[in-house]
Amino acid sequence: MNAHQPHALTRPIQFSHRIGSNPVANLALLKALSQEPLASGEAFQYDLVESLEQQIHTRI
Repeated sequence: MNAHQPHALTRPIQFSHRIGSNPVANLALLKALSQEPLASGEAFQYDLVESLEQQIHTRI
């Protein structure tokens, strides 16, 4: 595997289908994410409203 710098997830994880529709793939994804190194630095609180506003303004 290639070495890479730790990075924080900046948005919530969402599944496009029910988690039970493809349990093998979903478990593999969760396992892979659990092995990601944690980013150093202060915690960032995700602001859903601000994120949606930014997405609306960028797509217009």
